[in-house]
Amino acid sequence: MAIALPLPERPLSMGRCSSASVCREAVLIVQEARSIAGLEVTVVNLDAPGQRVPLQVFATPTYILDGLVVSLGNPA
Repeated sequence: MAIALPLPERPLSMGRCSSASVCREAVLIVQEARSIAGLEVTVVNLDAPGQRVPLQVFATPTYILDGLVVSLGNPA
C-alpha cells in the first residue's frame, strides 16, 4: 500500500504595482493560484513605502516560483 506524503510548500510570489490594470488582473490570477495544493502564495505590493524590490523584478507583474522568474506579465 502506498502512503501519500504531503508535498512541501513551494513559494510563489507576485510583484505588482497598484496603478497598472494588468496588475489588478494579476491579483485575480493569484487568488486562483491560492487554491493549488502545495503553493504558498504571496503578493508583494512594490508601491508600499519601504518595500524592498527583489533584484529579479524589473517589470510588473512578475511571478517568482522557488526564487526563479516564471513569468513577466500575466501568463496566458
